[in-house]
Amino acid sequence: MSILTHTAEGVFAGRAGVFNPFARLASYVHQVRERARAMTELSRMSDAELADIGITRSDLPRIFDRKPTR
Repeated sequence: MSILTHTAEGVFAGRAGVFNPFARLASYVHQVRERARAMTELSRMSDAELADIGITRSDLPRIFDRKPTR
């Protein structure tokens, strides 16, 4: 599965994750790491490859400055 499509959904899904602070923290850390991997993957792409998926290199910081959801 591509880094860009992989999310923490399902890893800590359900009610237990909502009430367990350790599960919530683990999920948050997982999301942060996945976002960093995606940023690295996109940064390594050429400008032509980025254009093929509809973004420019200058879009990357804006895309990844958003905070992960909790």
